[in-house]
Amino acid sequence: MAPAGDETTAALDSEASAHAAPDAEDGGLMDSSVFEHQVVRDLHWAMASPHLLRPGVGLPLFEDARGRHLVAASGEWLKALDADPQPLRSFLQACPQHHRLGHYFAGLIEFWLRRCPALQTQKVLARKEVAATEADQADRAGKLKFLVRTKEDALHVEAAIHWSLARGLQEVDIVAARYSGAFLHESLCWRVLEARNRVRLASEPVVAESLKETLGAAPQSLCLLRGHVFYSVRWLRGLQRSAAQGSAKLQLDPGIMDGWRFLSPDHRVGWWTYDVRELLTPDRSESRWVLLEHKRFWLSPAVGMEDDDGRVRLHGDAVIRLRPLEATGSAEFEARVQSCRHLRAGHPVLVAELHRSSRNPWRWHEASRGFLLPEGWVMDAPSGDSGGISEQSSVSALEDSGSITQLQRSLECLLRAGTGLDAWWKEVDRLAEAAERIERRSVAAQEARLVELWQPPPASRPLAADGEHCDVVQALEARWPEASGDETQMAELRCAVLSHLAGSLSPAAEVVRALAELGDSANQRVLGHLLLDAFQKLSQKRGGVLSDRPLQVEVQAAWDSAVEDARAERGRLCPKLVAKASRALSLRPLPAPRQAILRDLRGKLSAFGFPGDAIPSTQREAQLTGAVQLCAVRLQAGGLQLLSEAEARPLLEWLVVAGEPSAAIALAKDELCCWTGVQAELRMLFGAHGLAKRRRQAPPQVGALPASSVSEDVELPLLRLGDDVTVRWVDSGMAAVEEELFAAAAAEGSVIALDAEWRPFRRGQAATPVELLQLAVPSSCWLLDLRQLVSREAASVAGFLRRLGSGECIVVGYGLCGDFQRIFESYEALPRVPVGRAADLSDDDRGGLSGMVRAALGHELDKAQQCSDWSQRPLSREQQAYAALDAHALLRLAARCAADTPSTELAAALRARSWDAVGPLALPLGPADVDAAMAALGVPSRSVGDDGGLEDVVLCKTLALVWSLPPSAVAAADAGPTAAATRRAVAVLSIEAQLSLPLAAAALGVPSSRLRLAKHQELIPIFGFEAGALGPVGLRPPSCPVLLDSALAEEEELAVGGGRIKRELRVPRGALCQALGAQVVPISRAAPQA
Repeated sequence: MAPAGDETTAALDSEASAHAAPDAEDGGLMDSSVFEHQVVRDLHWAMASPHLLRPGVGLPLFEDARGRHLVAASGEWLKALDADPQPLRSFLQACPQHHRLGHYFAGLIEFWLRRCPALQTQKVLARKEVAATEADQADRAGKLKFLVRTKEDALHVEAAIHWSLARGLQEVDIVAARYSGAFLHESLCWRVLEARNRVRLASEPVVAESLKETLGAAPQSLCLLRGHVFYSVRWLRGLQRSAAQGSAKLQLDPGIMDGWRFLSPDHRVGWWTYDVRELLTPDRSESRWVLLEHKRFWLSPAVGMEDDDGRVRLHGDAVIRLRPLEATGSAEFEARVQSCRHLRAGHPVLVAELHRSSRNPWRWHEASRGFLLPEGWVMDAPSGDSGGISEQSSVSALEDSGSITQLQRSLECLLRAGTGLDAWWKEVDRLAEAAERIERRSVAAQEARLVELWQPPPASRPLAADGEHCDVVQALEARWPEASGDETQMAELRCAVLSHLAGSLSPAAEVVRALAELGDSANQRVLGHLLLDAFQKLSQKRGGVLSDRPLQVEVQAAWDSAVEDARAERGRLCPKLVAKASRALSLRPLPAPRQAILRDLRGKLSAFGFPGDAIPSTQREAQLTGAVQLCAVRLQAGGLQLLSEAEARPLLEWLVVAGEPSAAIALAKDELCCWTGVQAELRMLFGAHGLAKRRRQAPPQVGALPASSVSEDVELPLLRLGDDVTVRWVDSGMAAVEEELFAAAAAEGSVIALDAEWRPFRRGQAATPVELLQLAVPSSCWLLDLRQLVSREAASVAGFLRRLGSGECIVVGYGLCGDFQRIFESYEALPRVPVGRAADLSDDDRGGLSGMVRAALGHELDKAQQCSDWSQRPLSREQQAYAALDAHALLRLAARCAADTPSTELAAALRARSWDAVGPLALPLGPADVDAAMAALGVPSRSVGDDGGLEDVVLCKTLALVWSLPPSAVAAADAGPTAAATRRAVAVLSIEAQLSLPLAAAALGVPSSRLRLAKHQELIPIFGFEAGALGPVGLRPPSCPVLLDSALAEEEELAVGGGRIKRELRVPRGALCQALGAQVVPISRAAPQA
């Protein structure tokens, strides 16, 4: 691959620059490596890294000099962030898909623009939807990255990153090459065309006038493009010498760039090679090497810290889920390269070389970086003569490209033909227009395909006759009186709204206009929710593209006005409705200072009496809950700090005292409040004031608990354990306890209630073991110290569990599957036994156990101790009383099903109840079942966490499908674990793809009207796994069809569910398909790219 001739090689002989030592300062600016935290280093790099492009290339650049000035003025701010990076971490966590490199970079830029004091920013709008409409041209629309209003001026900033692998030593070898950092074939040429289109869009008269009105001044457009260009390591003959001197920046000889017009002479330089041995030369034996397999390590120069054991690690950031990496010596690094999954899968991998710091011997800094390329990765320039680019036929050929990828292939050939870059630049405006048209065509074609895949059933009574204009609000108001009291009419109205939105060219705009007009309607809440529910269903069916389309300027203005109205103290629009619309339509409220947002929240509460006595009102619940939700939406949209304890506590206390549990619960959510103890405080307040969250009553079901006639608004007495119930603590003598328990159960209805407690743990942490097992019969409760009993009498506990599952008594519980599963996972010494006769009360959805007790028994269940520390010994008196009552309450609920007027004697009521529907408990399967099935099928697999992440493998989801057989076929159906009339299958597709039920039904030969996704409560009984743990292997027998999306047909490896939530297994796609007999068919509609 190396070019011939010493002249070319000498031209790229790199020397150590003035920037050489990473510990040194560059031009008075601190280097990013001085910061301790990865996110702060990346922020500094995003601010200070030089442009890839040269000034004067036809794009208005955010000049490097201006950037250096801002960085120099922000030194103290960056140091403060490094001391406490939580504001930056919280901001990045709120950014959608921040785990992806492009979104991560955009989040860093947005944080800089919003928070940097040197900018004196007053307003920032991110990803602003704009549209230009003129009589002489078609509609043009798109997103402008950032709109900024500072104290001095207004800016429109387009920011992007780019990595190019140079195919040669000419400028066209870099500008035209389609191989880039994310390997999406986005050439630097394409980036330039894309940026020009955004700048042109911002200058359209309609858009420019709108932006001037929004920002208070006409914005200046600026482009910011960061990244690296990587050259063959053979061309960088001076690499070894500069690396040995500790250089963190390789430089090209300025002479090589004398004829270049577009690339900056200061652009960041790296290397590429096919052979790792070209790097591991004797003079670099002291280097450490690291495979940067996580793309978020690609921005700032790598920094490693040496541990006491001599290992060098890049620490990453646990808060944003950036896992650490290890840098190794040459021998171990070469071995890692040989086993690197990225290279085996045919993908390049970025490598960083580290040298020990001269100032801190425990610290290692990046000396160079580059790509290792897999065999077969072609770096030769494409052949073929496409003719002069300035010829009409060539531009026409570009315009006829069927996709963006085809366009870029044609662009590269054209750039290499004739006069190359000069001709390209002469035609750059025409090419930019062609690129924009093709991009719009591609998006439109994708949306059209999604529309064709799903259409709602035709409405029996449309909102408007065919061909007539429909005023949605007027039509809804006209039909609401007849629909409000008739469920059939209401269903027809929902169908009519869904059908109307499905036929609209811009459903989001329709909904926004309607919501804005509903401000004066007495039925605004119910009609608004009806509209939003229909929109959400339509968007879900069509892959989510509806909420990504830009709104017209007047529609955006209507939305901004609606938000302003909802936040006002005496606004007409319900803030709960506006908050829901913000999420459903992916719309951001206008940014505002944090104190102004909190002032609006307090103002809305003060309208109902805050901080004094609450003022009664029929609208209070909706207004207060909505105000809290809208506050969360506005803070998140602005990336602002969440509520602290001092700010949240008075609001929370007042809401609870005012009797508004829904608003209090909304305030205590993580999306609004960063007070770590807020949930415990909320439970304490609820217990002190006798509150429970209000829930809508579920419709009565056959065999369900009879509903209570008590109003939801009535404060009910607390349920208490009777004085005649004996409570025993058990930490020894399990065999005697077993005999006592079963004897008592036989005399009192042969029913045993079971519950379990464990120490709370946060999402993402390792599950804690079961500490306490509660067992109850009508006269007694036993509290088993399970940890102590298993350590002392494991065999006795195992024997007890076998007898409990034998069917001698009926086991009653709430979430029994989960309790038994936690017991088995907590203690390996206990056998995984089946449960022969069980009644799980969680099948009756009454809003949790507390909701069931309230509805069926007319009492409140005190849950104040639910999240206490169950591992402490001794347990408090309150904990023991809570644990016993939780188990005993299950017996009372079970007895309530015996008759409308149950016997006053609990044991008699349990005997009177019909237990005909009781059957075996379908316990969930687990990782061991999946691993055993993999081994039996001969499919090699390994856990994702064993040796890497998901960066080089397609993460897949497995969806459970069920369908019903027609009545005529039921009699001939085979016996199985499911009902005779039900059949099942699983579909495997990319985590980002959307399943098309019609396509899946066609592949299975099933009428699409019968095929559906399995319900949550069907997953364990039918498939064997809970939601989030399902994969295609190890399912509950018998075997079932497996559909694999054809979009995965070319993938080498897939990551599929491994039998437990957050456990994925890497498996070879070919071996998996062959072992399962999977059908590889198109079953998805791809989700739109961010």
